[in-house]
Amino acid sequence: MMQDKPRIPLAPAERIGEFLFFKIPALFIGTIGLAQIGVNFANVLMRYLFQMPLVWAEEFLALSLVWVVFLGVTMVAWRWEHLSVDLISNRLSPRMRSVFDVAVGISVLVACAIIAVSAYRVVATMMMLNTRSIIMKYPMYYAHASVLIGSVLQIAAVLWRFALALGGVPLTHHSSPDQSLPPAAEQRLDSPML
Repeated sequence: MMQDKPRIPLAPAERIGEFLFFKIPALFIGTIGLAQIGVNFANVLMRYLFQMPLVWAEEFLALSLVWVVFLGVTMVAWRWEHLSVDLISNRLSPRMRSVFDVAVGISVLVACAIIAVSAYRVVATMMMLNTRSIIMKYPMYYAHASVLIGSVLQIAAVLWRFALALGGVPLTHHSSPDQSLPPAAEQRLDSPML
């Protein structure tokens, strides 16, 4: 069983960032998830017990899933848990890892800035045209605003992490190659296969 590392108390700026970029999005994602479960359950009951499905349920689930994704990427950016191939980065020296992490952060900033500008244009167009969803008549700029808001929040989270890094808080907590597996997992790898 893997033992948890002792928690290091967070600095005030880090606690505020954790609240803004992790806890608040997690609250929204949890609320949306509960709503999705409720709507899906109600749709199943209505469909199979009363032969009257909620025709808007699938549209609601799809549109709300977009919000879950783009709020979730804010949490990923804050915790610096981007998808990556760490085969090389885990073998870098601490100084080169820091350079690598800064390069990753800059890449995220550039990509999110491009996405945010494009999303802003789409949201503005959707608002101007008053485009609505087919079944629920939901204003489509709300759905597209999730891309804009998620991208802006990612930019803010990465910039906040950079500011913390200037104060000495590491961007990531890399494990060294010899500490990447818990001891029990290493033992299983060393044991002969059955």
